[in-house]
Amino acid sequence: EYPAADGEHVPFELTFLVNGDNKFKVAAAEEIALSMRTIGINVELKKYGWDEYMTKLEHGNFDMYYGDVSLPADYDLSPLLTPGGLINYGHAGNETYGHYIEAFLAATDDASAREAARQLCVYAYDDAAIIPVLYRQYAVPTNRNTVNGLTPSQSSIFYDFMDWTISLS
Repeated sequence: EYPAADGEHVPFELTFLVNGDNKFKVAAAEEIALSMRTIGINVELKKYGWDEYMTKLEHGNFDMYYGDVSLPADYDLSPLLTPGGLINYGHAGNETYGHYIEAFLAATDDASAREAARQLCVYAYDDAAIIPVLYRQYAVPTNRNTVNGLTPSQSSIFYDFMDWTISLS
């Protein structure tokens, strides 16, 4: 419920979208919806096939959605958190994010990058435009010239592992 102008309380329901083609995302969204209902928030979970899900996202026909984002190597969050960003479906971000993201991307040394990242994270935490559920990193940190033939894929960092050549000398 939320308070109306006349002092009465008006019930509301959130529309929560999920890609119904992915059983793992559906299961996670169902758990989130159940948790919200448990504390009294009415949630209607809508499961759509990929094409319809994307259409709903692009048209903004939802209150919240379960999705995933693959970030580029430089961690540029602009497409997700700035106005007009290609994957800012919920119009969650604002110009302030752009300033923090620009500062992070422009950092010239580790200390300034850490500080810019900290400021961006503090702002994102306080603003709560998005809620990360899980973070995965598809990266394999190695020393230079230690591993040859390394070709991680989006689904496996160990893709073609048998063809790797590892030099420990």
